[in-house]
Amino acid sequence: MAGRPTKYEKKYGKQVQKLYLLGATDAQIADILGVSRDTFYAWKKKYPELSDTKKAIADAKVAESLYKRAIGYSHKAVKIFNNYGKPLIVPYTERYPPDVTAALKWLYNRQPELWRDKQYMGMEFENLSDDQVTEIYERLVASMSQSNKDKNSQ
Repeated sequence: MAGRPTKYEKKYGKQVQKLYLLGATDAQIADILGVSRDTFYAWKKKYPELSDTKKAIADAKVAESLYKRAIGYSHKAVKIFNNYGKPLIVPYTERYPPDVTAALKWLYNRQPELWRDKQYMGMEFENLSDDQVTEIYERLVASMSQSNKDKNSQ
């Protein structure tokens, strides 16, 4: 026995993408499409273009935020002061300097062959060049030094 035919149409994929970009929730989208939330959730399971869209948009927003954090950014803001019982609203520009950690994470993931730290775990030392052994030694000394500084500062 076959069920009722679906009301889903292929054009909904693009429409849902635009609604997600505008910040609509699943409940709002279901309402706009004229279906229940349960139906919309079932469609998201059955039609990957609906669920993949939301994930792709979320990933893009996070990537954009990480990029902004890596290079530094600014935005308009206001401060509100009490001026003899009346609010005084002062506009200003909030600035965030570049963040080295965010920049490295961005580069590690975008160009791993150039930016990933070299890992020598499990390698035999006799197969390493003198330069590689020196690099490993220097990293170990730096790591131990940092570890000791961290312990002493606590």
